[in-house]
Amino acid sequence: MIKKKSFVDTVVKFLISSFIIFIVLIPVLIVRTVGKIFKKDLIKFNQDKERGKYSQWMFDTWLSEKEKAQNNRVFVYFLFPSLFSFSLFVVLPFFQGLYYSLTDWTGLNTGDEALVGILNYITIFRDYGFAYSFIRTVIYSVLNIVAINLIAFTLAMIVVQKLKFKNVYRAAFFMPNLIG
Repeated sequence: MIKKKSFVDTVVKFLISSFIIFIVLIPVLIVRTVGKIFKKDLIKFNQDKERGKYSQWMFDTWLSEKEKAQNNRVFVYFLFPSLFSFSLFVVLPFFQGLYYSLTDWTGLNTGDEALVGILNYITIFRDYGFAYSFIRTVIYSVLNIVAINLIAFTLAMIVVQKLKFKNVYRAAFFMPNLIG
């Protein structure tokens, strides 16, 4: 019999998985690596212990020695460098910029920044220059997207027609992708 998954179960499992990936599995990776270096098993999980619904799912999915759990851990281990880089170069600067947008920061790290709240946002949305620039940027973006797609569609239509130099056109259009 197939059981329907409830939304709450899905959300709880997602939150547990996120917690395990960022809080539990990275230290487990480090401890297991150190254990392998010293040839000693530093982590032993009690396989026979009675668990609740979510802790049994967590154990079976992430912490046991079953193939599914091992595959999940390997996935996280390979994903960790990308997540770390993304966090370091995207997430951290985003939140730092958000913090600075709520202060009177001048661009110099003087340490004298005072929290002004949303006053900066109120000021910028009342500024005519910002509104003008924003509208121009939206117009440019829309026209740029439309123009690029029209040109790409036209070129795609050209290379599927029965023309004499069809293969030359295809090679010329595809060559910039090969250079990178």
